[in-house]
Amino acid sequence: MADRFYDTPDLITFAIEQCWNYRLRLKGNLSVFIDGHKSRLDQHIAMKLPYLQGVELTHRRVTTNIGIISDPGHDEPLFIAMSDKPGYLTTLDYSAR
Repeated sequence: MADRFYDTPDLITFAIEQCWNYRLRLKGNLSVFIDGHKSRLDQHIAMKLPYLQGVELTHRRVTTNIGIISDPGHDEPLFIAMSDKPGYLTTLDYSAR
């Protein structure tokens, strides 16, 4: 587990190489590529696409899954990169750690 201030693409790559399960909080303004189309994570809230699989993160194109959840008690939505298939409970699991 880590927060959004680490060098996320390198950390995700390291976790994958170590065969670790991970949950990493991301900034909402990160660029992502989904099926070759570039967007920002925070745009997926308005599009009502909270669970994204096989997303390429930043210009480095590190592949991960992302869950987005607007949890009561948080001012901003949580953007969580994860090794598991994203869903409500797997995304919410970040806040329990």
